[in-house]
Amino acid sequence: MARELRFIPGGMLVETTARTIEGRFLLRPSRELNDLVVGILARAKARYPVEVCAPIAMSNHMQMLLCPDDGEALASFMEYVNGNVAREVNRLLGRSGPFWARRYKAIVVSDDAEDQEARLRYLLRNGTKEGLVWSPRRWPGVHCAEALLTGR
Repeated sequence: MARELRFIPGGMLVETTARTIEGRFLLRPSRELNDLVVGILARAKARYPVEVCAPIAMSNHMQMLLCPDDGEALASFMEYVNGNVAREVNRLLGRSGPFWARRYKAIVVSDDAEDQEARLRYLLRNGTKEGLVWSPRRWPGVHCAEALLTGR
């Protein structure tokens, strides 16, 4: 049975989280893995009406702040991203089988600027709150900090 589309009002900021199966470090940063993830995100952005505001790939999960046109756009975008990340990273690691623990989780972020800033701060702290790096800019994987600070 197909899943019902989530209701997402157009232009709303949405936080998505997808966790790897059993919390395995399948997204451990490397130049090749980072290039795969960024390339998949770029292709998905070109295909679907979703603005990618803040992507972060930690070793065992991906989080993003997205602004989709609607729930259908979000579902299609996430299906494309998660399916391609799973397939390509499994290929890169020489493994097969399930990659994601379950369907991604999506949370609509309030229109309030303080709430949106709080969600962005939360995402930016990934890696630092666990003591893995002392600054978000130091995370060796896919992280939006550098792009937000430099405009690249």
